[in-house]
Amino acid sequence: VSDSGEVLFRSDGDKGTGLYRLDTQGNATLLPLVLNNGSIRYHAGAFYAANSIYSSNGTSTQISRLNSSFAIQQVIFSGTYQNNYYIGFDLNSKEEIYVAFTDGNQIQVLNSPSILKSTIGNAGFGGRDGPASTATFASPSGITGDDEGNIYVKDYNGVRKISPSGQVSTILKSESSKVNSALLSYSGRFYFK
Repeated sequence: VSDSGEVLFRSDGDKGTGLYRLDTQGNATLLPLVLNNGSIRYHAGAFYAANSIYSSNGTSTQISRLNSSFAIQQVIFSGTYQNNYYIGFDLNSKEEIYVAFTDGNQIQVLNSPSILKSTIGNAGFGGRDGPASTATFASPSGITGDDEGNIYVKDYNGVRKISPSGQVSTILKSESSKVNSALLSYSGRFYFK
């Protein structure tokens, strides 16, 4: 959701798979940008999109800033990873990028454009809380942060919190095992599907 109330969303519905723009009047338009297994964020006056292309050689992942016509203006992150189908991401006020690798069961914090600052989770599937090096995630997908430097992640276990020191804790247990679930922070509240 932009500051003006414009919404970008990805749909796999029967009316066509793709990235849609919903204007403030409620009109939906299919955009020409292809978004595979990724997510969208609005940050500091611009939309950003993550795109993952899966192949047997690995997953090519790219996060891009979009211009006002919703075309790629600038690639801010690019990499290839083994066994990662879906990517969730968020940006903070320090221009750091939080990336949730769903199949890799890890969270990475990058200094823009693509410098790794830290890795959280030992890549094992699970729900263990604790220090960043031993904590485990279960298909993390939704990710967001707050002004205090905490990172919040939606995975099979519920909503997990990562403190600025890297300590992982579960703050909301979830009984439903939903993959590719967005986690948004909007007006001081969390929303997830």
